[in-house]
Parts: sequence; structure tokens; C-alpha cells
Amino acid sequence: MPNQPLSAPSRFPHSFWMLGHAYPNGRGGRARPGKVTALAILLLLTVAAIVLGSTWYERHLIANSKLVPVTRVLALPDSQGFGAPSGQVGPSWQALDWQNVELPHAWRRDWPGHEGHAWYGISIQIPQNWSGDDLALMVSSASMAHEVFWDSQLIGRDLSLEEPLSRSWNHPSYWRLKTSAGQQHHLLIGVTGYARHGGGLGTVYVGDALDVLRLYQLTEWKRQQLQQFSLGMLLALCVIFTVIWFNWPLHAYYGWYSLMLLGWVGYGYNYIAAAPGWFGSTRAFHGFLIATLLVFIGALWMFSWTLLRRSSLRKSMALWAGLGTLMALLLGVPSDTRWQDDIQLAALLVCMLMGVLSMLQWLAFAWHTRTAESVILSSAVSLVGLTVIHEVAAMQGWLHSPRYFTLLLSTMMLMGIGFVLAQRLARSLEREHHYKQELQTQIEEAEERLRQAMLQNRELEIQKARLEERGRMVRDLHDGLGSTLTGSIARWSTWPSAAVRADEVVDVFQQIHNELRLILETGTITDPHDFMALFANTRLRLQRALENAQIRSQWRTEGLEALCLKPEKALPILRLLQEALTNVIKHSAATIVQIQLIQRAGQLHLHVRDNGAGMALGRMTSEEMTTDGRARGMGLAGMRQRVRELGGAFCIDTAPGEGCHVHVSILLESPAGAVPSQPPAQSGWT
Repeated sequence: MPNQPLSAPSRFPHSFWMLGHAYPNGRGGRARPGKVTALAILLLLTVAAIVLGSTWYERHLIANSKLVPVTRVLALPDSQGFGAPSGQVGPSWQALDWQNVELPHAWRRDWPGHEGHAWYGISIQIPQNWSGDDLALMVSSASMAHEVFWDSQLIGRDLSLEEPLSRSWNHPSYWRLKTSAGQQHHLLIGVTGYARHGGGLGTVYVGDALDVLRLYQLTEWKRQQLQQFSLGMLLALCVIFTVIWFNWPLHAYYGWYSLMLLGWVGYGYNYIAAAPGWFGSTRAFHGFLIATLLVFIGALWMFSWTLLRRSSLRKSMALWAGLGTLMALLLGVPSDTRWQDDIQLAALLVCMLMGVLSMLQWLAFAWHTRTAESVILSSAVSLVGLTVIHEVAAMQGWLHSPRYFTLLLSTMMLMGIGFVLAQRLARSLEREHHYKQELQTQIEEAEERLRQAMLQNRELEIQKARLEERGRMVRDLHDGLGSTLTGSIARWSTWPSAAVRADEVVDVFQQIHNELRLILETGTITDPHDFMALFANTRLRLQRALENAQIRSQWRTEGLEALCLKPEKALPILRLLQEALTNVIKHSAATIVQIQLIQRAGQLHLHVRDNGAGMALGRMTSEEMTTDGRARGMGLAGMRQRVRELGGAFCIDTAPGEGCHVHVSILLESPAGAVPSQPPAQSGWT
């Protein structure tokens, strides 16, 4: 998660303030940089302990070792250059051109511009009090390749003394020899290299085999094993932060930091390489090293810009266009041309300049923010910049100083930057975890409130359902039983008591019974798909009533299996059917009645046709029934009212002696402007 500033002081850029001050911890306060400070101090102490400890131990070994003093060293450059034969004894000791030099010896100081071979002659005088015959020789370094003669006998030679040259500058050489007290020996060392690439000879130690072996092991540890450890740490960091960048691609500074590490690993290969490898010459190999240095310095600048929020596409493209051009020239121009040296020099100067500017940028950042983390980051980047400047100066021979601690120092400083970035990531993950916990708490609270609301809503729905059920039952009782009882009471109250017939009373009780059965049956519906079962019960009851009246019934249904009706709509439809058949039983004197209930095209059609006496009503619509007294007397007006409430159409077609046909059409789905239609009568009665 990105670190967002709260507010930025106006006296320095927003990006500077953001990195130095906007590090809130998981509880919203400012994070304490104690861990980063402690790690930075630990890294510095580690580097100091390694450097000071190994230096003290080396001096202790030299002071307490049994060594033969090397009092005079002669040197002679070979004018034949790289064409001089190797493996020969070399120039005569009586040559007049020998020069007195001191070890370690650098060609740039005495022979600037020299390329090829050079010879070093050393006379070794064994003391008279020397005990034993074991003797050892160690050459700390030779740049680039060398061969060694002991008393005119070849005792050691690098694999290649011509291009591509072997690289002996980064590791020592050790031989065990035989001698006796008072004996004099002649040591001749031939070195092949370039003055501009640090050509020369390191320190030579001759003495007791065990003491010289300890010196050799210490030097080998400093120049090889320590460098391999440093490169391994850098490569591991590179892999780790590459994985982090892949998982958090929005934080580009992780990717640029990984590229920094990769560039420095490529340059650090210079410290352990024993040969130029697939590069054809030493000059080409140095071009590759400078190219990796350009990659490192470019990634350093991109890392600084992205971390300080000062990057832009235009600046990035300009930076990599310039560096890419230099790298293309370094790797593309043939190494055997004079232009290659000028290109390498220009690229090294660019590296030095960009290193200085990067140091100034980070020092300004530390000055403005003045926080522990900003000081640590600025110090680490500044020391890395100084390392780049030191390396450039050493490669060009402008500076003569030991280089085998440079890689270790830069590794520790880059690790320090990595620790700062790791703590940024840890704080981001901590904040994200804290935010997730808060979000989870809020979600749980919201779920609890929702659960309580749902429980309350469920109680309200239950209460509402109870009230609706009570209201429905009240309406059903009022519409059915109420109308039956009210009509009967009104009719009987005007008649003399002797005029009330028993069959009329039974008929009223039968209507009450049928109405109660219909209300109870519809009240048991819980699923709208149960209409077919409800219709079957009603059909069975009505069919028995028709049989008792000596009326044969023929039923036809279609599409009822998929019919979905709520109880408040199913009950009026079944009442219509019940009232229509009740009229057939009471008034028609029919012998056959046909009932048809069809669902088609979003409409439900009910047809009831009998072969009874009929009526002198003709064909009447539902509107005409409201004014005709005969229709009201047979309950047709009530049927019309039910159909009207359902949003349907009601029609009756009858004539004396021709039976009666009642047709009800109800819209199940009511699109705008839809009018119920009357389908043709169906055949196929059951």
C-alpha cells in the first residue's frame, strides 16, 4: 500500500517530506526507525570489523612470520609488446636498462601508456641462520597475467599471456621451494598487461612455508572468498526484491533496486573472474564492465526518482536514451580501435558525474527531512556513489588503493538500502493487516446489525402475514357466508313463518358448508403451484353435487400444471366455478353440463355450458347484468363483481330451451392495454 502524506511543509518538495515523514505505523502514528538505525549501525560495524580485523591480522602475520627481506627489485619493460615470446628466461641480469622500483609497482606511475610485457628481477639471499630447507614464495597480485622463474626454472605461468589475457590481479599465487642456509636465488617474474588497466606487480613474500601459507590464505580469503560472498548476497537480494516487485508492481522502486543489484553483480564479476570469458580481449571485457556500471548508475537514478516521487516519463526516456547510446558504443565498437579507449573514458566520466549528482541529491534530501531513515538512506546511497567514484578512479589508475574491500562495502550499503525498503514493505503490510482487521470488525458489526434487522423484519413479516391472513379470512367470510346469511335473513324476514320451506333452509346450509370448505381449502395453500391440487378437491366436491342432482358433468382442463396463483386470486376463481355450477343445479333443470378451464397466452378461461331450460336473457355482458333484475336474482351480478375485481371479462349466452353458457376470461399477466379475449369452445370433454 502506498504511503500517503498527511500534509507537506512548504519549505521543501512534497516528495522529500513524504519519504522522510509519512511512515505511519499500524495504529496511525509515526513509525519509529529504531530497527533500521540498529541494522545500519550493525552493517557499518560489520564492515569495520572485517576491514580492521583482517588488516590487523595481516600486519600481525607479517610481523611474526619468518620472512626473507626483499631489499632490491629491478624492473624492465619489454619493448616488443605483446609479440614477445613467453616461457623464456627473460632478459639478462647484466642488461643496462633495469630500473629500481618498489613493490607494489604500478606501470601508470613509471611507464604510462605501456602495453605488453614487463620483467621484474629480484635477488633472494637466504640468511646464514636459516633452519631447514622449506621455503615458500607468494605473489599477491599481477595485472593482468604473469609467469614466474626461480633460478631460471619456470615454476608457474597463467593460462594465457596473450589476448585474451588471464586475470591474476584478483588472486594470489603460492609455490613451495627448496633452499639452504646462505644460498642466493634469482627470482624473475614476467607480467603482461596494460598500464591504463592497472598493469603492475603486487607484493612478493619469500619465507617459511607455513608462515607464507597463512599469508596466502588470508589474501585468498580477501580477494576471492569475501568477494564471492558479497556477490552471493547481492544476487540473493536481487532475486528477493524482484519477487517483491512482481507482487507489488506499482512500487517501481523495488524493481529499480533489483536492477541496481543486478548491475552491481555484473560489475562485481570483475573481482572473481579468472579470464575474460567469451569476450575476446581485456579491452572488450572492460567495456562490458563499464556497461554494467552504466546500468547500475541508471537504475540508481531511477530508484532515487521513484522513491522521492520525482520521476517522469520524459526524464526517464532521456536518461536511458543517453545511457543506452553509451552502452551500444561500448559493446558495438571493435575493441582493437583507438575509439574504444575514448568511449570507455567518456562512459567512466559520466558514471563519476552521475554518482556525484546522486550523492548531492540524497544529501539534500537528508538535510531537508532530518529523520533517522532519511539519513540512513542518504548515507548508504552516498557511500555507494563514493564506491562508484573510487572504482572509476582505480580503473583509470588515478587512484592507487586496495580494492578488495570495495565490493564488501558496497554490498553492505546496498543491503542497508534493502533493509530500509524491507521495513517500508513491512510497515505497509502491517498497515494493510490493521486495515483488514478494522474492516473485518466493521463487517462483523454490519453483519450483526443486518442479522438483527433481518430478525426484526422477519417478525414484522410474520405479524403482517398473520394480519393479512386474518383480513383475508374476514373478507372471505364476509363475501361468502356473510352475503349468503344476509340474503337469506332479508328474504325470510318478509315471509310468514309458515312460508319458509325446509328445502330452502337445507340449501342455505349447503351453501354455507361449500363456502367454508372453499375457504379452508384455499387457506391451506402455501405454494402458488398447488392450484392444481386445490382445483382437484373443488372439482371432486362439485362433481359429487352434480351427480346427486342427476346431472352428468364433462370436464376439460389445459395448461393448469404450470399455473401459479396466490390464495387471494385462486379463491375468487373457484367461487366463480362453484356459483356457476350451483346455478346449474338450482335453476337449469339440465342433464349435462360441460366445464372447461384453460390457461393460454397469459389468460385463464372458464366455460360452463349446460343443456337446461335456459333463460330469456339473450346474450348479456357484465355491464348489462347490473341493471337486469333477473340476473341479480340468480347471483350473476355477484359473479360479475368478482370477475371485475380480478380484472377479467364476464359474458353469459342463453335462450329459453337452449341452455346456458357462462364464459369468464381473466388476465393472469396484464400488459398495458391488454383486453381479455374469448377463445372458441373446445372439444374433447372428459
